[in-house]
Amino acid sequence: MGLLSGVKNTAAKASAAVVVQNILGDQPAKLHEMAGLKNHKLLATRLVDDVWDQRPDVFGGKFGSRPHKITLAASAFAHALEMLSEAKTEGEGRLYLLVNEGLKEMIPEISDNRGNYALTDFDHSLLDESIRIFEQKGRDSLSLDLLSKL
Repeated sequence: MGLLSGVKNTAAKASAAVVVQNILGDQPAKLHEMAGLKNHKLLATRLVDDVWDQRPDVFGGKFGSRPHKITLAASAFAHALEMLSEAKTEGEGRLYLLVNEGLKEMIPEISDNRGNYALTDFDHSLLDESIRIFEQKGRDSLSLDLLSKL
């Protein structure tokens, strides 16, 4: 990887992490408390890094352009949702709920406003994959009653 490529990758990850961080910040305080979330930025960076590390060629632009930041953010949430859907600890289960709500918030934005973003066919494919993961592994609705039982 060349120096310029590394800088571009770092910039792409940082932009997507800001999107993830903002969405995490939109979630109810009760959900943050229960998930033990104290640092949105750290979690956002970790989610983006984790999905990037799973598919560096895809997100690094080896097959063309790098995906849009909203695509990478949705992929980060979807990857985390997939990994946490079989939560083995109470903490993982609570983090699953937070990630679930983040992706659930993104889906209408993506669906309703795809035309407002400069998305490629590749972006659309990755976004559709994130939506499919939510349909398979996510929950459409959570209530604070459910959260209080955890």
